[in-house]
Amino acid sequence: MEPKILEEDRDEWIYNSMKKYSNLYMFELEFPADVFEVIDEMSICLSGCQPYSKKTEILQLALPPKLFPKDIEEGLCKDRDFQIVSGGYASSNILQIKPVKSSSCSGSVVACTQGGENSVTLYQLGDENCAVIKEFCKLPVSPSLDLHAKQSLGILATTESSLFLGTSSSVQEWDLNSASPPVPLRHALPSSISLGEKVTKIKLLENKTMFFLGDNGVVLLHDLRTPSSSPISFTSSKSTSISKAEVEILFSFDTICDTVAILDSYGGYEKFDVRQPSPGVRVGLPVVFGGSGDDDVGKTGSGVLRDSFNIQFSPSSQQGSSTEPVFLVSGLDSSQVHILQGVDHQSSSSPGVDVDALFVHDGHSKRVTAAVFHPSVERLIFSASVDSMLHAWQYIQ
Repeated sequence: MEPKILEEDRDEWIYNSMKKYSNLYMFELEFPADVFEVIDEMSICLSGCQPYSKKTEILQLALPPKLFPKDIEEGLCKDRDFQIVSGGYASSNILQIKPVKSSSCSGSVVACTQGGENSVTLYQLGDENCAVIKEFCKLPVSPSLDLHAKQSLGILATTESSLFLGTSSSVQEWDLNSASPPVPLRHALPSSISLGEKVTKIKLLENKTMFFLGDNGVVLLHDLRTPSSSPISFTSSKSTSISKAEVEILFSFDTICDTVAILDSYGGYEKFDVRQPSPGVRVGLPVVFGGSGDDDVGKTGSGVLRDSFNIQFSPSSQQGSSTEPVFLVSGLDSSQVHILQGVDHQSSSSPGVDVDALFVHDGHSKRVTAAVFHPSVERLIFSASVDSMLHAWQYIQ
């Protein structure tokens, strides 16, 4: 059963947390955050639906200064020290947020996909002179990239000034430093490699070389500058045999240089070298998948949340540390966020990679909808929940 933090237990939990966290900040929102993204070193952007007005709100928050190395000190601050920089409203629910730069806008910009809209919307964030987030551009999407249904949603990825929207068959690209409005360029993906019905996650390796994860557990590495008949490589999760048995299964992945780790919704974890693909070893995570039973919205048969299930490596792992990577797992229909680390047994009598549990963040009272690492501050994680709380936490190693 999922652990719940009742009101009468919260004070005790906060007191005990001083032994677990070097920093913990909690900010109460007026709505549950459906999606959020770290947009730079000092701020995040988030969105959700206000329960009283049913309007979709978008906010930019400045992070507590004490979270950063020059000011870090042990302690606990409750419901304060996040600052609202700017805010506004969207015409429909926001499904994805990605930071990007545009030559037609001098300030900070985020690209969003929204429910029921066949376009990508660019919003200009506020600054010290204006506290309003404004829509300033809509980028029409090719008819072959249908955004009307959430099930066929394209996945966003960005570089500093380029925006990509991908499906299982193609990628649409906009150069935001080009003429306004930018003219989209369409790239076909290799037709010889099936990514299932849709792409569920995209990650850039370098320039226009990208990883694509299909809903069938296949990871494709492809350079958009090369012919679609020439993929760099691809690999497939061992757990595809489960999905073929007519049991719904979700996949997520992350990368460290050329290494790909795939997580499935039944607790399987696999690692591959994507340029030299060979069968990976699927190991089980020391985590209970599913659990709370709050509702059945967005759940799969294994109990994870369809739109929140995710694995992400820590920034230090991304920098090529010699140790096995540290990563977080969220979207398990649980009020918890799990921090885990691979254990290399190559030198032992039973070679392979196992996974150990390092830490569990259990401060939310309802299921967690999203969790991400800060891009540069070690062990700093942000998490949001249906309980309308945003947490910034740094666990003690």
